[in-house]
Amino acid sequence: MDSVLAQDVPDLAILARDDGSSDDTRKILVEYAARCPRIEVVYEENIGFAQSFLQLLRLSSATAQYLACCNQDDLRRQDKLSGAARMLSQPSREGSRAL
Repeated sequence: MDSVLAQDVPDLAILARDDGSSDDTRKILVEYAARCPRIEVVYEENIGFAQSFLQLLRLSSATAQYLACCNQDDLRRQDKLSGAARMLSQPSREGSRAL
């Protein structure tokens, strides 16, 4: 979560999903959300990682310009999201491959 919060995107909103984990995840997410109003947490049952990501996409803001997924063990460089947004906003070139 620290590497996500450190992104150089100023208006970043974070939607986190706890899937009923039995470790300290819920407590950790509550603490982060209390410190940072940009974090929204939903607490639901375990439906597997793929369905969890799809559920977060369904719950995401319809007005968001970009969406990015991040797993609990991912670490992000500070410019990961801004770099991806820059790349996505460039006009496509013939012969280039989509990521």
